[in-house]
Amino acid sequence: MHNLLKYLDIVGKKEYVSKNYNLENIKLVLNYLSNPQHKINNIIHITGTNGKGSVAIYTSVILTSLGYSTGLFISPHIYDVTERIQINNKPISPSQLEKYLGIIYESIPKKLFLKLTYFELLTCVMFLCFYEIQPDFIILEVGLGGKLDATNVISKSIVSCITSISLDHTEVLGNTEFKILKDKSAIIKPNSIFICGDIKEKYKDYLYNLCKKLNTKFVDVPKKMCKISFDFDKWETFCEIKDNRKSFKFILPVCSLIQPYNVLLSIKIVEELSKIGVVNNLDYKKMFDAIKLTQIPFRMQKLKYKNLNVVIDGAHNTAAVNNFVSTLSYSSWKNIVVCFTIMKEKDYKSIIKTLAMLKNKIEKFIVYKLPTPRCQKLTTIYREAKKYFDDKTIKFYNVSQMLNYLEKNCNKNKIFFVGSFYISFIFKNEKK
Repeated sequence: MHNLLKYLDIVGKKEYVSKNYNLENIKLVLNYLSNPQHKINNIIHITGTNGKGSVAIYTSVILTSLGYSTGLFISPHIYDVTERIQINNKPISPSQLEKYLGIIYESIPKKLFLKLTYFELLTCVMFLCFYEIQPDFIILEVGLGGKLDATNVISKSIVSCITSISLDHTEVLGNTEFKILKDKSAIIKPNSIFICGDIKEKYKDYLYNLCKKLNTKFVDVPKKMCKISFDFDKWETFCEIKDNRKSFKFILPVCSLIQPYNVLLSIKIVEELSKIGVVNNLDYKKMFDAIKLTQIPFRMQKLKYKNLNVVIDGAHNTAAVNNFVSTLSYSSWKNIVVCFTIMKEKDYKSIIKTLAMLKNKIEKFIVYKLPTPRCQKLTTIYREAKKYFDDKTIKFYNVSQMLNYLEKNCNKNKIFFVGSFYISFIFKNEKK
């Protein structure tokens, strides 16, 4: 059985998107498994260019704070693959992962098993797990897009949500925001509820009319409902949410312009569930107490590394990096050190240009290479960074050299890692 975990690890190191991006294989597999995806209830399906993972986590945290059991499916994982499949906000055990992989392996033709991508395998594991446990609510974060994402084999959902739309994964989803929106909107199911996140006004008519055709309730959640301020010393965000009838104040254990809005989307999801009677005890104090204790991994997360205090943000597209930049623009800091790397498929030129808006606050701009073939060439990143940061730009060909430099030279600086979740291996043994 341990060989299956090793196999999963090997598959995970392959290309992140199958060249044949479709639902054919996973539907075949799930059919062999008696279609567990059709035997689970109260599915909340969440997609979006940015924010979908945070909204999924916050929604699960809120529901468990109200006494409901949850199944949560998220990606990517930070430290361990079991983080992707959670019951009541706790990862399943390695033995559970082995068990469900074994069921899949024994139930389907070996040729078909070998065709499955990493994400497809884990999606099948998730459906088996949630079918067996039957939590009160199941929160599914889409892996990529919507229409052909492995999670979209479900036939029904109670709520769907698009958190935001911007250009990312254009090689798969399309090279315009509207094409990406159409792909993501394919998760909206008939006779359900749709939560509309940070979407440009010119696209909302399309979503509204789609919901009308599907007999699905359209709920718009404007960003202007959130008012925020920062305490950078305490690394906290003070939030106020106002709508027509009520207002709420709460604190997040992170400085972020976008996370308060992600909390708002999660609250709206749960409020809509309350309106249709599937959530019966809407206790806002319990909800906000739980949120205050929730740190979304690698989303402006403060961590300790040896003698260094660092902040990790996994922002890896222009819109997400813009949120990172906008947040730090409110600080009075002038001694920021940015440690940056990026994957090949990302728009590194646009991202570096966006980071350059912080140039007057940045003391050093460090570029480095991660030990993965997906990482953009160091010379390419360095050349682009030099255009904006001149002699502030420093390059390191490996992570250990960079860390040694930071320890010796930057222990009094504000250090930020941005551009990739793949940096997690550095902090695996240092996490609190």
